Amino acid sequence: MTEFPSYGYLIILLISLFGTITLDKRFKRALFKDFKAAAIAMSATVFMLLIADIIGIELGIFFTNTDYTTGINLLTPDLPVEELLLLALISHSTLLVFNTVDTNG
Repeated sequence: MTEFPSYGYLIILLISLFGTITLDKRFKRALFKDFKAAAIAMSATVFMLLIADIIGIELGIFFTNTDYTTGINLLTPDLPVEELLLLALISHSTLLVFNTVDTNG
């Protein structure tokens, strides 16, 4: 069985973000519809989720499997840079879905 490279998760996240940004550009549902509003919404969401992550890490609920991360950490040893990208992906995907099913916009 082939071993998963430590940068593999990062690559998967970057490809996924590229995909959501491409869809957004094509259908203009979030960042390409109203950049300022989308950027504020995404930043606020990422910030709140980061706070929840840090609390979970401090309580021993969340931890990082370093076999699958690059080893570049933010703020705490168990908060890898990949987590920030994951939160951005979740936030952007949520905006895309919300703005796609919203019948008023």
